[in-house]
Amino acid sequence: MRLATKLLLAWLACVASLAAIVVLRPLWFDEILGLSVSTLEWPHEVMAAIAAGVDLKGPVWYGIAALARDATGSDLGPRWTALLGFCVALALTWRFATARFGPLAGAIAPAVLLLTKAPRFAAEGCPYGLLLGIAAGAFAAWWRATRPGASPLWTALMAFLLATGLTLHYFAALIWIPIACGEVARLVRDRRVAPAVLSGLVLALAPLVVLLPHARQAKAMLQHAPFSPPAVEFLGKHYLYLLDVAIAPFVVLGLLATWPARREGIGALVKRTVRDPEAAFLAGLLLLPVFGMAVAVVGGSGVSHPRYALPFTLGVALATAAAARSLAWSEMRLARVTGLLVVAAVVAGGVNVVRAWSKRDAVEEATPRGWPADLPIAYGSSFDGLQQWHYADDETRRRLFVPAEVDLAVRHGESATGYVSLLSARRFVPYPVATWAEMRAEKPRFVLVQRPHADNWIAIEARAQGGRLEPLDAPRGWEAWLVDLRGGG
Repeated sequence: MRLATKLLLAWLACVASLAAIVVLRPLWFDEILGLSVSTLEWPHEVMAAIAAGVDLKGPVWYGIAALARDATGSDLGPRWTALLGFCVALALTWRFATARFGPLAGAIAPAVLLLTKAPRFAAEGCPYGLLLGIAAGAFAAWWRATRPGASPLWTALMAFLLATGLTLHYFAALIWIPIACGEVARLVRDRRVAPAVLSGLVLALAPLVVLLPHARQAKAMLQHAPFSPPAVEFLGKHYLYLLDVAIAPFVVLGLLATWPARREGIGALVKRTVRDPEAAFLAGLLLLPVFGMAVAVVGGSGVSHPRYALPFTLGVALATAAAARSLAWSEMRLARVTGLLVVAAVVAGGVNVVRAWSKRDAVEEATPRGWPADLPIAYGSSFDGLQQWHYADDETRRRLFVPAEVDLAVRHGESATGYVSLLSARRFVPYPVATWAEMRAEKPRFVLVQRPHADNWIAIEARAQGGRLEPLDAPRGWEAWLVDLRGGG
């Protein structure tokens, strides 16, 4: 069997494992919220919901999510879109790496990409998997556009993909950075820029004219974000999160490739990089989490989640393949390393399927069991509450509600992002949300369900105001309390 056929079968096995996860893994808060927004009239109601702070994704994403849901007849439609984007990224990475580094070293790139955190977002109904494919397409188009005698269609494709990315998520602006790094290196080396590429980069910013109000609203909302605030000490966590299992081949092969040049010093490496457009582009990709943190600090958003820099994983894949190719290894040794990484990617996919299978009933396990049948049920986390409401049967759904009070959550040191979204969404979607005042007036007695040992703001505030909490039996992995606020002031 030819090498290309063996590799294709391996990649198909990995994609099949992701498809299984798409079906097995329950939808979570961001996906459910996005589905709700996608049911609104596009673009007017969707833009109104965005302006109200319901969610932070771009308006075009909700249109795509609606089309995917209608086409598949399932709430999983947006996940298939994300998986499609990831498959495009995987294929382009394989194609580019094979062309640049040969078939053996080139196969390392998609294997390493599958070992990063990127597959996690290939099975999630959010724009990040699709954005990864768009980023890979934009990078490939840029590379072709800079070849001698290239068709202007490549520049047009690059500009279109970059502009499309912005309409899906405003942090897609990070995709510009590696390309800009490559063009700066070209300017240093050749003392000139590529006019067509520069024009394409500028034209691709056109969606910002419409999206700037969205970005301002996102900035205000992110003040309550649960993610790590932008700070240097969190960069290591971001890199570790995105690298995931791929940290082993990335570090080992990277050290083996760069160790002989250690005597040249960092200065010589920088000088070579700033004069080589492809090396500068790759450096920009590898520094994307740093740039993402910098954008968050300068923009004042107060947040920089690792997933916003997901195209960094493409840089990890290409850099690892380049490192393997640069080593003076025999074809036999290179084949063994490549085979090991391909097998690791396939095994990792299988392990993830087993994990998803083991948690497929996690939502059902948290449903009411012997709790007072006449009382409302509140979940201590907005994330858990919305997920339970989405999957509940009609009878249980009528009893469920999500307590939401931004000031109290922040006062007690908790994230308020979910509460901001749900309170804003009440104008557009019939979510069962209740403020503290509404709870006291309309639901003074209820069952509170929360994660074990996760005393949240609801329980803390109830006790502080003289309310009573009595423990109840709960499913494994949960705690339940009978809460009575009528004793409080």
